Amino acid sequence: LSADPARRASRWILNTVSVLKREAVCRQTPFTLHVDMAANRLRVSHEADHGPAAPASALSSLSLEGGVRLTDVQYPQKGIVAAGDASIRFYPQGYSDRAIIHLTAADNRRFSFVVEPFLSRARMIEGVKGYAE
Repeated sequence: LSADPARRASRWILNTVSVLKREAVCRQTPFTLHVDMAANRLRVSHEADHGPAAPASALSSLSLEGGVRLTDVQYPQKGIVAAGDASIRFYPQGYSDRAIIHLTAADNRRFSFVVEPFLSRARMIEGVKGYAE
């Protein structure tokens, strides 16, 4: 594991999105990635048990540390959720919600993680990316 907390969080997000897209189809059950700004934590749940769960226990949650903060989640229709819990759903039919997770590192570098409905992987962009108003 990397000593850089921002890099660790980035890898976790990118890997988890790919796994959830695949597992929702394979297991034929929806999964949800919860982005909890208040707790500065990401966690996975699925509809079958309404509790923390993931295809692999190492993926079930990540508490951000080392000054890394979840800034907000932006949706094309709902706008920006900057407080509380935002969620991104992954569906058995092979698609997901469209959203951008924004993260800020301890040194104030900003990162955007773009989750597109029909792409199997999230994209990481250095800087802040958003949806046009």
